[in-house]
Amino acid sequence: MVAFISPETFTDGSFEGVITYSTSSVNSLAAQPSKQQSTTKFYIKGSKMKTIIGGSSFITTTITDCSDPENYAVLMDVNGSKYNVKHDKTPKVKDPVINYTNETKTIAGYTCHKAEVTVFIDSTRSINEEVYYTTDITSNFCGHEYKGLKGFPLEWVAKFAATTRTTTAVSIDKQSISNDEFNIPPGYKVVTQEEMSQDIQKNMGGKGK
Repeated sequence: MVAFISPETFTDGSFEGVITYSTSSVNSLAAQPSKQQSTTKFYIKGSKMKTIIGGSSFITTTITDCSDPENYAVLMDVNGSKYNVKHDKTPKVKDPVINYTNETKTIAGYTCHKAEVTVFIDSTRSINEEVYYTTDITSNFCGHEYKGLKGFPLEWVAKFAATTRTTTAVSIDKQSISNDEFNIPPGYKVVTQEEMSQDIQKNMGGKGK
């Protein structure tokens, strides 16, 4: 998985609660290699899912429903400016190739098994990832990213050129979640990606005056 969480979610209705993941990125070619970290929260209820990525100045929220995976919302909050970004339909790509191994480790209190996964971005590009999944949380996918995985992913490691990005679950909280959590909050302006970029540049230019 990449930082942007697409509607390729992994829930079959058996889990309700919040899963918090920590992501670290390391560039091995940097003059002084440093680790950049971020946090992602997954809110899951039945077929519905919301992910929140980012901090105080830049937040990306994705809301989706596995019963209608093409109808999802991408919300961006950039320094208080709020955008509901229009998107094209998810392109059709090959299903991932999954190789299961005998390696295991414990993540957030769950025994996880390792799988080597080739994720196809489009017809010419793919990413090789290491995924640790648990069979203690039953799961299905409504999209292609980890389609067919025999469990619920709690860690994935992806390499992009010289950068290695590791995402690991740090807490799993089973709790009741209101349906309102999956509604689009008021105040978000519907825009295209280009319109959002232009608006952000305009706002940055105004602050520089």
